[in-house]
Amino acid sequence: MINRSYTSTITAVAGTVAETIYATNSGINQIRVKATTGTNEFDVKIVDRNSITIFEQKNIYGELAELPPNDILVDGSFTLTISNSDADEAFTTLFVFKELS
Repeated sequence: MINRSYTSTITAVAGTVAETIYATNSGINQIRVKATTGTNEFDVKIVDRNSITIFEQKNIYGELAELPPNDILVDGSFTLTISNSDADEAFTTLFVFKELS
């Protein structure tokens, strides 16, 4: 089992930002999305390459730090969308992947 991580900084415009990420034959075992401002409220949605929602959480204040009880399986591209952000500001993202055999 090999763990690897992906981090980025993305900025919302008009309350929304999306980023496409690529992971081959992996399980997401940690998701972190942190707004610059701790009082910023926002929603997070992750959609796989087949347009299926694989994760969604709404009304987050400041930071999402999620350790899913089961790995979220991905193989190929998936899209992280931050929406309904109270502020147009930067978000730091972190994904930790477990490579599946």
